[in-house]
Amino acid sequence: MTMAAKILGGVMVIFSTSAYGFLMSRDLQKRLIELKEIKKIIFLLKGEIGFGMTPILEAAGNIAGRCGDVMGGILRELEAQNGVVKNGSLGDIWKSVFEKGLRDTHLSEREKERLISLGDSLGLKDTQTQINALEAYMDELDTSIEELSKILPTKTRLYRSLGVMLGVIITIIMV
Repeated sequence: MTMAAKILGGVMVIFSTSAYGFLMSRDLQKRLIELKEIKKIIFLLKGEIGFGMTPILEAAGNIAGRCGDVMGGILRELEAQNGVVKNGSLGDIWKSVFEKGLRDTHLSEREKERLISLGDSLGLKDTQTQINALEAYMDELDTSIEELSKILPTKTRLYRSLGVMLGVIITIIMV
């Protein structure tokens, strides 16, 4: 193997591991953005249910236009299921729509599960119980956002640095 091939291979390894580190840090930043968007959605749902006395599925449709593509699509799909509620519970509909829609997000499994389980507390109960469930979930989101905001700069630097260092180490071993 010629030295030029080793150098080219080393550069490719360093580039690919560095890119992976940058992708990992970007995913963490997108997770924070998605958590903030979910908090906004929950706040808007709380307002629609509490002040507008709007049913949850109709409220989802009302706020879908004020959300990003992924969450807006989930909310529109939820609204489209409005006629199906008579055949099944809202919790089941919420679960199926959110399980399908959250596949392309950067949320952790625990965050996805918690959002999906929120549907069990909505729809068929009185307005105050729904608002209490949404407020409890918002408190949980606040905690998650605060924790992630604290560790984000450190983890971003860590992922990027590890990507570069791993590439350099592999290159040294190869050469």
